[in-house]
Amino acid sequence: TKRSPISISPPLNASEERLRIPVKHKPLIQPIFQKKVDDHNNWRRNHLKTLKHTFHKFPYAYYYLPLLEEVYQSSTLNLSQILISLIGQLAGWLHLNIKIHTASESSFVTDHHAFIHFWFLELNAKSYVTSDTIFKNRWLNKTALQEKKINISYFNDFPEYHILQSYRKKSIINFLMQFGPEAGYLIKQYM
Repeated sequence: TKRSPISISPPLNASEERLRIPVKHKPLIQPIFQKKVDDHNNWRRNHLKTLKHTFHKFPYAYYYLPLLEEVYQSSTLNLSQILISLIGQLAGWLHLNIKIHTASESSFVTDHHAFIHFWFLELNAKSYVTSDTIFKNRWLNKTALQEKKINISYFNDFPEYHILQSYRKKSIINFLMQFGPEAGYLIKQYM
């Protein structure tokens, strides 16, 4: 949909600064791995201008801005490929040893609970780690997951006065630009 949070970033530095990837909306109901980006309005150039303007004075901008520019120069027109590339880069910069799995790897496109159950079994997971917001906003049904014998764990809350507390509602790019290679180690304390 036009208001989908999938193509909108968390706040960058101020609450109103967000990046939006325009997508083609035909058909309206379409899995993310089939969504195409709309490259007619120079959104890539605009994103880079916004990122440079927002972060040019941050301590690690000299390192991460050129790397982000490389990611944005990709010519792919598929939304999921762009997001996977960005997530992969961010995970690497944060020293997170993760493997990205996509919805296109399974046949469960419309039922979120079946999708989670599939990957839970496929990856031999011990628990599904989430935040309580997922259930409060009714994006998932806790009972439906529990009926599928999925153990639910929650991300640890940051201590009230921890340095990460002030970054909770901002983009991870903000955190990287401020703390550089140490950012991942700070985050790992609370994973």
